[in-house]
Amino acid sequence: MIELVRPTTLLQEDWWALVDEFGTAPIHGSAYRADERADLERPGGLEAWVDLLASYEAPGSPLPEGWVPASYRWVLDDGRLVGTITVRHRLTESLLVVGGHIGYAVRPSARRRGVATAAVRLALGIAGRLGIDPALITCEEDNIASARTIEACGGVLEDVQGTSRRYWVPTQGTVGPP
Repeated sequence: MIELVRPTTLLQEDWWALVDEFGTAPIHGSAYRADERADLERPGGLEAWVDLLASYEAPGSPLPEGWVPASYRWVLDDGRLVGTITVRHRLTESLLVVGGHIGYAVRPSARRRGVATAAVRLALGIAGRLGIDPALITCEEDNIASARTIEACGGVLEDVQGTSRRYWVPTQGTVGPP
């Protein structure tokens, strides 16, 4: 069963296994940057980072320059960490082109099993409760798997800007975790 949970140090072994599986590829929807790994592996580093991600969800919290409030979640499949997903509470001009309201990634070993589709549907429920309808989800023009995921969730292609496919997805009537 696919579920979304807030990032937690209780899953730190799974987290580092997921990071290792991605290698140098970006982990969309995670806010993780490979150049931060050494800091996060120090005692208390991952805990501080998880707390920081949680703070980005609270109204009025300080955010890095250019960032927007967001709900970060880890994607679990029967309790195993298999991906990341973020619901951005609003859009900037750049997020209107690349990024959108929802960003996600599924570890390579868990792909082609419907994980992304189930996670996006759950994230659409979060977006709907935040008053976002429809939600913008983007993907690279050549990322056929992601385009199919977005379309399976009801996404309607608006256009392609540069190399970014832009879809609007209804959130009303979707069900997701609180």
